Amino acid sequence: NLAANVTLGAGFDGMDNVSGVAPPDTNADVGPNHIVQMVNVALSIWDKEGNELLAPTAINVLWDDFGGLCESNNNGDPIVLYDSQADRWMITQFAIPSGFDNNRACIAISQTGDPTGSYYRYDFLYSNVKFNDYPHYGVWTDAYYAGVNQFTGSSFTGSGVVAYERDAMLAGQPARQVIFDLETSNPNAFTPMPADIDGMFLPPTGMPGLFVTADNPSELNLWHFDVDWDNTDNSPFKLHNTLHVSADSRAVCGF
Repeated sequence: NLAANVTLGAGFDGMDNVSGVAPPDTNADVGPNHIVQMVNVALSIWDKEGNELLAPTAINVLWDDFGGLCESNNNGDPIVLYDSQADRWMITQFAIPSGFDNNRACIAISQTGDPTGSYYRYDFLYSNVKFNDYPHYGVWTDAYYAGVNQFTGSSFTGSGVVAYERDAMLAGQPARQVIFDLETSNPNAFTPMPADIDGMFLPPTGMPGLFVTADNPSELNLWHFDVDWDNTDNSPFKLHNTLHVSADSRAVCGF
């Protein structure tokens, strides 16, 4: 009887759009003892009884004394993920200069399972030309994976996918990234979404990172990103399967 094992917890309001940014890009994740929420350029943390452990705080505070754009800029498009395999927290946003000529991915990994504690901080250059808009991340066994929509100025210039060296980041060591720019090879790919592991049930050993893209209204494309940290040049990103689905309408809220 599953109902007999259900325990009701506290219900409480999360953080409001304290920065007044539109869209607010609200997201959150849950660990064993904490809830971490991000609303565009602000971060808050609660315990599961609803006690606020960190009042709304600028995300780039995590990079204090780090230097570079991740410290100076608070540009948003945040994602927070709980890495259940390692009992760590991943907090991200991008840092974009006004000229879009030094576009960064800012990633912080908690040093313990306590999101109010210390973090290993990273500042990755994505591109000096293309802006890594709308980033989405996934926790996998061999990497932290990300997908972005690329813009040069105001023009869409394809999508990109990235693998970040998870093992090194969990240890606070210098970490590498592997980037695939899909503008030429797969120009219809849009908003690549990486799979994310929640809970302790892991994919089979050696299974590549998974991505899905909705490249037209009646198809979902499933991709494999098989990163090889021993030889990063041997890290293909390739189409694995195409799923045919009922056509959707791309017109949502007038767009």
